Amino acid sequence: FWAFITSGRYICVFLLRCWRKPETLLALLAVAAASCVSLAPLMNNRAAAEWLFMLSGLFFSGMMPIILSFTQKLTAGLSGAMFILILTVGMLGASVVSKAVGMTADRAGFGMAIMLGAVPLFVIILLATGGAKRL
Repeated sequence: FWAFITSGRYICVFLLRCWRKPETLLALLAVAAASCVSLAPLMNNRAAAEWLFMLSGLFFSGMMPIILSFTQKLTAGLSGAMFILILTVGMLGASVVSKAVGMTADRAGFGMAIMLGAVPLFVIILLATGGAKRL
């Protein structure tokens, strides 16, 4: 997993240099990560499940740097505040989702619980594609 996270950072940097819209790359990474996290518990083959979890690291790796890069487009006064806000929301989300995963694992089993990791990714997809504006 961590090897995929590390290599994914370099791959995402390369892709960002070629990509016109970082929002699109962010949405694609979120879709791919959500797919891996959602499909892995459904696999009957242990190796396939492990590979999907490792691949999720490849897709997760570029998401936070892309999100933080959006703060560079803001004015100097707003960029620092937005950077702190993004980190705070990320930490809050991690603690809430972790608690939800634990509670779900106790009640419905680990397979169902691990799929909860895809829920925040759908929020990222919605925001990256402008879906929040349409709501």
